[in-house]
Amino acid sequence: VVHRVALSYPLSLNTPYPDGGRPVRITPVSELARGDISNTSLVEFWNHTGTHIDGPAHMTPAGPFTGYCPPTGLFLKSAIVVDIECPGSKLIGPKDLQWPRSELANCELLLLRTGFSLCRQSDPKRYSFKNPGISADFARVVTENCPRVRCLGIDAISFAGAEYLAEGIEAHKILFERSNPVLLIE
Repeated sequence: VVHRVALSYPLSLNTPYPDGGRPVRITPVSELARGDISNTSLVEFWNHTGTHIDGPAHMTPAGPFTGYCPPTGLFLKSAIVVDIECPGSKLIGPKDLQWPRSELANCELLLLRTGFSLCRQSDPKRYSFKNPGISADFARVVTENCPRVRCLGIDAISFAGAEYLAEGIEAHKILFERSNPVLLIE
């Protein structure tokens, strides 16, 4: 069975961003209406705005991102989408990962579909400040039971729940400090 899962969102002036972040800015540089030869713009956004990948150097003294995600791209052969209903601010724990361990052991891309992204457009403040996140124990379960996983994704603004920031930072570090670090798609 083939399922389509959107892995990214378009950037716009209305794109939600986490606390401490900055909004997307689009500044026209040249415009046909002014007599310029083309329409061009400078697009400026914080690196945690919209869909992005956190790598080990985000929270550890790791080397360059290209050591984990080559410029030629990251190609993964096995993916699992786990549905974990999470309407808001909650930490996802090990008990929420109901999936056969044998399949998790071979997974390279583990996507957590919480349904929280449904409020991204309708309630961007809630999306930015009441998001679910993962617990440190969940991160440990992933590192222990998913030896081949290269990426972990979530349909929320961050793996660090806004109301559980310290726990989210710890979970990030657990996944980043593994011998083969897990890249986080947020």
